[in-house]
Amino acid sequence: MLTAYIIEFLFFGFVGWLLDSIYRLVLDGQFLFGGYLRWIPIRPIYGLGGLSLSLYFKTTGDVDPLLAIFIGSIMMVFLEYISGIFSEYLLRIKLWDYSESKFNLGGKVDILHSIFWFFLVFIFYTYIFKFVLLFESTFVFPHYLDLPVFWAFVVIILFSTIKNHPAVVFGNSQPLMCLFVYDHHKFAILLRKFKKAKKPSQKALLKKQLQPYMKLTGMSLKDI
Repeated sequence: MLTAYIIEFLFFGFVGWLLDSIYRLVLDGQFLFGGYLRWIPIRPIYGLGGLSLSLYFKTTGDVDPLLAIFIGSIMMVFLEYISGIFSEYLLRIKLWDYSESKFNLGGKVDILHSIFWFFLVFIFYTYIFKFVLLFESTFVFPHYLDLPVFWAFVVIILFSTIKNHPAVVFGNSQPLMCLFVYDHHKFAILLRKFKKAKKPSQKALLKKQLQPYMKLTGMSLKDI
């Protein structure tokens, strides 16, 4: 069953990535391919959210559907808030900021996106949840491989998080960064190349490419 949950996590993470990418395309007029694992299009918050909703709705039983959807929406808003705290205070990355929106809480959640969550949970409960149950009832996987696959997945996620994190280069001196996931990955890759570069000409080129990110983050290459 753990492997089934991993598949669900990846599926919901991909759907979330697709929704976010379309949303950014509408707002910015530019489609950017970038996921949490750099070349794999997933958004972990959606993966975790979809998985949490699946587990939650299994327990609702005879609860009024509208009430179940409302509680599920509150869960997703809370998950977004906790994810924002985790990202900012532990990873030192701010991947979204709602500070300019009315009725926001610390820039991590706001009314507009809470309404978005309600509609997404409504769609999930009404149309998607039954397919999740069908998938879980028909999914077959060797029991003895279930736990090894799960832990391998956890290791991959942790490794990707650490590898693509600028703190690997800057260490404890890293200030809070305000970057979207796609920019965050490009920034981390350029930083590693700059640190390893030996030729002055190569360092100069990478420094020029890094300047836009340095302005956004308040970092200095002197800190490396």
